[in-house]
Amino acid sequence: MPRCLILGDEVGIPSLIELAHKLDYEIVAFGFSRKMDKSKAIKFRRRLKQSFEVSDSKDIARIIELGLFDLGIIFSFDVILPSSVLQNETVKFINIHGGKLPEYRGANVLNWAIIRGESHLGIAIHEVEASVDSGSIIAQWQIPINNDDTALTMRYKMCEQVELVAPSKISDYMMGRITPVPQNDRNAVVWRRRQPKDGTINWDSSDEEIYNLIRALVPPWPGARYYDSNGNLVIIKSKLSLEQIKKIRAENTWR
Repeated sequence: MPRCLILGDEVGIPSLIELAHKLDYEIVAFGFSRKMDKSKAIKFRRRLKQSFEVSDSKDIARIIELGLFDLGIIFSFDVILPSSVLQNETVKFINIHGGKLPEYRGANVLNWAIIRGESHLGIAIHEVEASVDSGSIIAQWQIPINNDDTALTMRYKMCEQVELVAPSKISDYMMGRITPVPQNDRNAVVWRRRQPKDGTINWDSSDEEIYNLIRALVPPWPGARYYDSNGNLVIIKSKLSLEQIKKIRAENTWR
């Protein structure tokens, strides 16, 4: 039975467990994102109790030297693996990325895509290189972003698609039936990690642009925000309609 290392967070780890099951891979080691919720980490440790937990790149290098796994699969993981780990020829590392490549490399690309009013979200499986999200593409496809979707609903849809489509693509890749395609770096855009303050509404934006910002930042993200006419900070915790946004404009004066 092939053996794998999985690296992710509370979003990525469940899908990776399902993925390994469908591939008939043994999970011999796992690693959690630095921002992983502690209570959820405990739950997954119990589920993966017969596997070895890695906490840093030194641990990964050690289990590579021991020949413990054949494939490292990454999904929603916030630690960049060093070249010293990635250049080892005895194992392969692949990443599942929730964004079209090379146009949506980097962080928070699901949110960025909705904020920018994209009609589709890309999902890519690519080889891992030292530069973020730059490796050759094994498979890439898109799912529609409906006008009433939020970042949360799109995250659910993305994970469902990963569990549905990725097993056959990864299997074909490992069997040599897929030749990865290098990315065109000339089209590459690396998106930065968003901060809560980035969700501040610019009322010079159109209602549609504000609508997209709000639905891109619903919980568990920090929420779009604004200061009302009395100077009070208002954090929006759910999607608003265009009519509600127009009403907020009418009820507050900023200039």
